[in-house]
Amino acid sequence: MAVMRTFFIRFFLLFRFCSSPGTLSSIGYPILGDVKYADVHSAEFGRRLKVKYQLLHSYELVMPELSGRFENISGMKICSEYPKNFKRFFDVRK
Repeated sequence: MAVMRTFFIRFFLLFRFCSSPGTLSSIGYPILGDVKYADVHSAEFGRRLKVKYQLLHSYELVMPELSGRFENISGMKICSEYPKNFKRFFDVRK
């Protein structure tokens, strides 16, 4: 299941922000801990920090205007604090 989740995250981000096929790393947005598609610099940075998983998190999710069976979540905004284990890698401030 985690493999599919990772695939769909990559696919969505590339579909949303790229006009041609590639990886997030290839367009300047490497995911720290992504051993499959990491560029040389982010891979080395991840090794130095001993990152064992992808540091990928959605702070805010906003649903578009929807109708029909999804009307109950139309315009919904969901926010999530950064995971505590991220603070080891980043100085997270609001």
